[in-house]
Amino acid sequence: MYVHSLQLARGLDQIGGISGDGMNIYYDINNPANSYLGGGSYALGSGGSIAPVPEPYLALWAAMGMAGLAMRRRLRGRGD
Repeated sequence: MYVHSLQLARGLDQIGGISGDGMNIYYDINNPANSYLGGGSYALGSGGSIAPVPEPYLALWAAMGMAGLAMRRRLRGRGD
């Protein structure tokens, strides 16, 4: 999941209570609203992480993720 701003009411203290279930959350490192994250990466319970993605690459990562999902749906539709 890619977010422009990751808003956690309790800041870094809240990260320990997030269950990622293997999913990664990527945040915009250049957004001032994310400065409390310090540009760091954080492990989530049940797998996954919170990690920064520099702005120029955000669109590329999002496009790659969407292409992967589209391919996966296409393969499922064929019964593969």
